[in-house]
Amino acid sequence: MQMALTAAQILSALIVVVFVLLQEENDRGLSALTGGSDSFFSRNINSTPKEKLRKATVWVGLLFVLLTVALGIFVNLW
Repeated sequence: MQMALTAAQILSALIVVVFVLLQEENDRGLSALTGGSDSFFSRNINSTPKEKLRKATVWVGLLFVLLTVALGIFVNLW
C-alpha cells in the first residue's frame, strides 16, 4: 500500500510540475491577485484552455496534498 501511495504521489508531483510549466506568465501586477477588472471579454474566461489548465493544476495539486497526508498517516500508523 505504501508503494502504491508513493508512486501516485510521485506521479502527481510530476504532473503538477508539467502543468505549472505549461502556464503562461501573468504580467498584470497587483490586479492579478484581485482578479482584475470585469469586462466583456473576461466574462467567458472559464471556457478558455488557459482556465482549464489552471483548474487542472489546482485539482492535481490538491490530489498531491491529499496523497502526502495519506502517506504520512499510513507511515506513522504502521
